[in-house]
Amino acid sequence: MRVLPICLLAAVGLAETPAGIRPRPAIVDYPARAEADGIKLGAALLPAEQVKRMFATDLSPGYVVVEVALYPEQEIEVSRDDFVLRAGAGQTVRPASPSAIAASIQRSNTPRSKDSDITVYPSVGVVYSTGPDIYGRRTGGVGTTAGVGVGVGGPGGPPSRAPGSTDADRRVMQTELEEKSLPTQATAKPVAGYLYFPVTTTKGKSVVYELEYYGGKRKIRARLP
Repeated sequence: MRVLPICLLAAVGLAETPAGIRPRPAIVDYPARAEADGIKLGAALLPAEQVKRMFATDLSPGYVVVEVALYPEQEIEVSRDDFVLRAGAGQTVRPASPSAIAASIQRSNTPRSKDSDITVYPSVGVVYSTGPDIYGRRTGGVGTTAGVGVGVGGPGGPPSRAPGSTDADRRVMQTELEEKSLPTQATAKPVAGYLYFPVTTTKGKSVVYELEYYGGKRKIRARLP
């Protein structure tokens, strides 16, 4: 049996895995819903603990992640730049791009202590998965996965470096965030994905979030539970 090189398998996985996520079966499956001018908006604010489980990239505490879905009656142009998040009375922010987030995380990571012999680093792999998700939607196919690897330093071990501090780490983080983000495209079908908003929060303080969508001449506002 012929074995394909891992780089070729990764390329195949990237080609067959479109950006974004599959929309939930119905708009009522989203806790926040609104509609105007023939387009329905569904949204869900992801709790911090859920974000930690779903993403290998560390998005806490600087980002709020919102799952967004659009159900249009006719073709629309989808862009993350059409969204705004209002956090309480003091912040109004647009979503950050995966490349900007990955670059910011890379810059913020300081070199690890020389006394430590444990290195934690993002990793990327190829996987084939199949089966229903929590909404009964059957999924499957070849794709890429981003994860976290742990290595022991010293002879034969990974080089000493801080997690997320190298260019390779930045590319892995960017790939993960791009694959799950709301895609930029023209579509007449439901589309969904995540938006990453840079929001400064105060621990223990309750914040009311409102998502606004400005697609074309539309303005849709949904309060996020």
